[in-house]
Parts: sequence; structure tokens; C-alpha cells
Amino acid sequence: MPVRGFTLALSLVLTLCGLSPQASAEHTGLTLYTENFPPYNYGNDDQADGFSVAVLEELSRRLKQPLHIRVVPFNRALQDVEKAPNRGLFSIYRTEERAARYKWVGPLTSANVALLAHRDRPITLSRLEDARSLERIGVQENSAYHYTLMSLGFANLDTTAAALPDEAGTPNIHRLYKGRINLWVATVASAREKARLLSYDPDELQIAWVLARDDLYLAFNLDTEDALIRDWQAALDQLKREPLWQQLEQRYLR
Repeated sequence: MPVRGFTLALSLVLTLCGLSPQASAEHTGLTLYTENFPPYNYGNDDQADGFSVAVLEELSRRLKQPLHIRVVPFNRALQDVEKAPNRGLFSIYRTEERAARYKWVGPLTSANVALLAHRDRPITLSRLEDARSLERIGVQENSAYHYTLMSLGFANLDTTAAALPDEAGTPNIHRLYKGRINLWVATVASAREKARLLSYDPDELQIAWVLARDDLYLAFNLDTEDALIRDWQAALDQLKREPLWQQLEQRYLR
């Protein structure tokens, strides 16, 4: 079902367990960076929306910590989050290479990551290694699976889209539908939602190979206080035990 932009009205105020109020009171406002990655996060600085946005805004409200969400290109988000404490990046895959670079809160949700082909140019893979013989695999530069495939020796990864105008999160979707790349490395739910938003038929996307089912996190700058990380993790864990969590999943992810 297509994601629709709207403002969530939350009327139930519940007592959180396991928080440290004294530490929370000392925390200043947070700046969280994200990209256009529907249905998890999308929009702009003035009106961001999506599942992860709704979750983090609810946690901000409960913890009484002001939150500023910036929707920017992915590479800029990676750079800006490392410049100062109390900055974070979401929804991001936690990989071995990234693990020590951030302090983590999550998981927020999980998602399938796959090599996607176009229905008019179907590709059948018996094993992942078969994709090495293709001319071009479009992948977002510096993304988790860009590094994964590079580590596996793929020499046909095309990051040209990083230099192109950023529409609905990545120009790779245009390049796949127009036949300029053979496969696109993408989160399946997000790829389908981007197709709908750009008036493509999402049913023309076909999964050639599932790379992983992976978790999405909120990653904080390493200089952020540990007490803040504990409070946000405790608040997230509490939210997951409440009916509101299922309501948000139903609204954004079903």
C-alpha cells in the first residue's frame, strides 16, 4: 500500500522503564540526518515522514529531547554526522566495517536487500558470483552493500548515480527502468515505494538475488554521551512492547 504523508496524532502518554532522568535532562537537542529512503524516511527538512521518523519523533517526545531531522543525500549525511556529538544517522545498516565508527540504537526495523532486475530484461542467477559477468550493477556509493560487494571482488559496480540529481533517494531507479544498468542493489520495500512515487510500475522490479535480511539502526557520533545512548535504547525497547509499535508498523510498512 502506498505511503501517504500525514502527521501522527499521539494521545497516549505512558511511563517509560529503565531511563535515567538526570542524564536525560542534561542532554541538549539532537540533529539526526537521513536520506530519502521510503517507507522508512522521506520528505525534506520541513516535513520529514516515514516509519523511522515517526518512531524517533515519538522517542524524542517521551525523552523530552528536542529533535531536528535533516533529509540530505546519503554521502553528506555520513560526513555531517561525524563532525560533532549529539548527531545521528538513520535508517542505516550496521555492518562490521561500520560497527566501531558509531554508537548504536536499535534495531528500528529489518528489511530485505537484493539485486533487482527489470521485468523486461530478466536476469536469473544460480549463485551470487554469476552477477560478476554482467556489465553494470548500480549501487549507492559508500552504502553497506557497496562495501560488501567490493570485498567479494565485484569489479562491475557502478556508482555513477552519486553524481546525478537526487530524486526520491537515488537516480539508480531511473537507470534500471531505462536499461542503463543490469541490476540495482536496493532495499526491496524502498525500491518498490520509490517506483510508485515516480510513477513506475513496481511490479516490473524483479528480485534476481537476495543479499540479506538486515537490520536498520540509528547511529550516533562516537562522542555522544553513553547515558544518552542508553536512554534512547531503553525508550525504543519500551515502545516496542506497546500497541503503538504495531500501529506504526501497520501504517507505514504494510
